[in-house]
Amino acid sequence: MLKKLITVSMLSVTLMITPTLLFADSKLDCRSYSNTEKNNIELVKKIFNTNVWKPGKSEAEFAKIYSKDLVFYGNGSTENYEKFKNHMSKNVDFWEWNQIRFEDIFAKGDKVIARIHVKAKSKKGKIYELDSMELFEIKNNHVVRWWETSYPDWRQMVKESGEAY
Repeated sequence: MLKKLITVSMLSVTLMITPTLLFADSKLDCRSYSNTEKNNIELVKKIFNTNVWKPGKSEAEFAKIYSKDLVFYGNGSTENYEKFKNHMSKNVDFWEWNQIRFEDIFAKGDKVIARIHVKAKSKKGKIYELDSMELFEIKNNHVVRWWETSYPDWRQMVKESGEAY
């Protein structure tokens, strides 16, 4: 519970510290961003394309996106580079990602924040939908930190589906 509270608090503090994020162009127009911020937004969009978890199957592809220093914090779970790569590769085996839609995406310096809606089907046929807030820290064109809070909790979704990883 404490980890979840800390994650939500971090997202809230980020929004308070950088209020310009709240006033960015709602049409995802990046004209007002620096080149670095534009590149960071494009990297995050790349992560959420239709083959979002396939890079976990290839070390070379995974290393193009994620730093070896990566730490992922998601709904109370903390994963380093290797654990997260394993997690991502299992997602390909267990889930069909029918829809990943950006509701909002904003950048400020080395941070990108996105609000997304996801619709997925487990290999057992059950359909799930969730909404998620994603905060990324990007250094040298690689994700070094990823904070995620989703509702419903993606870990509960995995548990209910009967998939295990």
